[in-house]
Amino acid sequence: MTDISVIIPINDTRQLSGLFFTQWYEQTVKMNRFELIVITSNEEQFKFINHLYKKTLHLKPDDLALHFLNEDIQQSRAKAMNLGIKKSISSLLYFFGDDNIPTKKTIMQHLLFHKDNPSAINVGIGLAFIPDKFKNEFINWLEASGSLFGIPFKQDEIKIPPNFFYMANTSIKKEFVIQAGLFDEDFKYHCWDDWELGLRLSKLGMTSAVVMESHAIHNHDVNISGRYQSMQQAGESCKIYENKFPCEPRPWSNLTTKSPQWKIIKVQLYLLLSKITLSTKVKHLYFKEKMDLAFLLGYLTPIKTLDSPY
Repeated sequence: MTDISVIIPINDTRQLSGLFFTQWYEQTVKMNRFELIVITSNEEQFKFINHLYKKTLHLKPDDLALHFLNEDIQQSRAKAMNLGIKKSISSLLYFFGDDNIPTKKTIMQHLLFHKDNPSAINVGIGLAFIPDKFKNEFINWLEASGSLFGIPFKQDEIKIPPNFFYMANTSIKKEFVIQAGLFDEDFKYHCWDDWELGLRLSKLGMTSAVVMESHAIHNHDVNISGRYQSMQQAGESCKIYENKFPCEPRPWSNLTTKSPQWKIIKVQLYLLLSKITLSTKVKHLYFKEKMDLAFLLGYLTPIKTLDSPY
């Protein structure tokens, strides 16, 4: 009997390591209790994932219920997630980021959480921490400021708001996701689709809680240039959201009404001051202004008219 379906959409194979499959083989529960659904979006990704899988076949290949889905979905995580949900055979879903590595207790901990919290509205959240070998001042700021996942992630202070939802390490009943309407496929990147679904789930009474001992390793470096590109995509996705929901509150409006030229000046100023003063505080201001600029430029990018509801 399959108790839980793990759904992993592939974004960037450069972030994947040999541990991608190994840690699923080494779960503390029997492998017939879960299935692994991996969704790729192009032939290059599909070949890489298959190659990675074959390299880890030190155990019997049939030990793990593994499904590869390869569809032409461009960069759309929402489409990938919906494909995985429709393919899944379990009533409990486990969304997991492709750049994360699970602990060996991950599956067991999420199963125990939902056994203790059987209501459909209960959502289990495992956090994701960047390992020390990748840590630097920028990553420390990302985690502490909440810029990476929407809320601050601190290993010495593990708590989340009850309406928190994200794609990287989350278990949820399938019936609850279907009730909310699945992921909105108008979002074309690996961002904002989970945040927007979280809003709909919250309106249905979602209550999120941390699942201890299920915290993942965010297993790759996060640099300024890569994060800059992600924030541009987030800005584009924000504009898509506004076009779809023009009457909803916009707490980010103080940023999106700013002049990009003024933002550029502030970025250059804080970068110069950080080099002169060597101040951590000033360096963090530079990081913030740099990421805000990326978001703003993405937001100002023209988008096509959207008419498809989720």
